[in-house]
Amino acid sequence: MDGEGTGTDAGIRTMRPCLEPGCGMLVERGRCPEHAQERQRAAHRSYDRRRPKTAARGYGGAWQKLSRAYLQTHWLCEDCGHRKAVLVDHVKPIKEGGAMLDPWNLQALCWSCHERKKHVERVK
Repeated sequence: MDGEGTGTDAGIRTMRPCLEPGCGMLVERGRCPEHAQERQRAAHRSYDRRRPKTAARGYGGAWQKLSRAYLQTHWLCEDCGHRKAVLVDHVKPIKEGGAMLDPWNLQALCWSCHERKKHVERVK
């Protein structure tokens, strides 16, 4: 015993096979990194198929034109300041009353900063 009443040796972890059928990689829990990433990509594809098209959500021709023009003049992420911006995001979300086509409500973001912002907004 390790003296803490757990009945296991300190520092030894139980390893199990990845939950993906046919994969023999040993992991502490769940799936190996490769299969966990594949599963996440499949979930995103499924979500995108169910989601209304961009034009139906209000992101039609005017948005596409404004977004492209904005990225041409704001090519660096406006959050972290050191990665290339890959998309234009609304500072104040549309669902919270932000203006769709107002350049003052836009920010160019890298993928990483955009994902972090989305996560924070979902948790609110």
